[in-house]
Amino acid sequence: MLVEGNLDRHSVKGFSFQWKVRQGGAGEDTGVIYGYRIPQLVEWMSQTFFSHLDTTERQQWILDAGCGSAEKSAELAVRYPQHQVVAIDQSTAIRQTAARFGDVANLHFVQGDVLRPPLLAGAFNQVISIGVLHHTRSTQAAFDKVADLVEPRGGLFVWLYPREGEDSFWDGLYRQRDHHFAGLGSKLPIPLVMAWCRLYVKMFSNQIKDFLVREHERNCQIFPPEIYPVFHNRAEMIRSAVFLSFDNVMPRYQFRHGSQEVIGWYEAKGFGAPNTSYPGFFAARRSKHSDAAAEDVSAAESQDDE
Repeated sequence: MLVEGNLDRHSVKGFSFQWKVRQGGAGEDTGVIYGYRIPQLVEWMSQTFFSHLDTTERQQWILDAGCGSAEKSAELAVRYPQHQVVAIDQSTAIRQTAARFGDVANLHFVQGDVLRPPLLAGAFNQVISIGVLHHTRSTQAAFDKVADLVEPRGGLFVWLYPREGEDSFWDGLYRQRDHHFAGLGSKLPIPLVMAWCRLYVKMFSNQIKDFLVREHERNCQIFPPEIYPVFHNRAEMIRSAVFLSFDNVMPRYQFRHGSQEVIGWYEAKGFGAPNTSYPGFFAARRSKHSDAAAEDVSAAESQDDE
């Protein structure tokens, strides 16, 4: 199901193009996404932010809201064979993605928009959304929608672009989008944007390498070093840099949010204080007293349907 009237068509086309490029082998190396090693990233997230999924005996339903190329979703399904994983994305590439992972029995795909998800409120024990909500026309509205999908006492884990000054790596990417590309990446034809990113990375490959090495050393003081790949040659680094650059400059929307602002969103939706130990990452479970709030959401949706 794709609710086309509620989508930003440029972003749909752009991300669909991006994921098809990746599926065609022209993006990052297999097993790496946005410069992270996918199995190690999922294992770190699982242990750090939603370890309760390992100990519960009841089958859980996990939602990956904005799954992209879905390697992360598939890794979650493999990581939690006792649970069911649903991956939703607005990209037209999701059909190819679903076919690619058709042999993963506990992984299911839905085409839809996170601002108007075709899913039942309170249906999921754990919702995960990494690098998605800030690409909608209202990050908070998208946050509220995915939060409503979390069951009472369930968990919500998101990653959002941090506010300028909170993380030096993303400050560098913001300079690329806002100044080097002058905000034009969201206004030009999609293939031209990709070509521009390739030219940009080729021209400034030495500066980009120095930046990535510096930020890698800093990030390894914050995050587990094993989640980062080791580039064996310049070509691998360039492919990853082009992919990340396109993802950075192409979308129409790229909102950035401070920690206190996002904490307020969690509190307003009945969650406990989120884990904010890592830049841009937030994770919390609904507190027990939020059961009534979840019932209010269901009641409101029932009235909307009448």
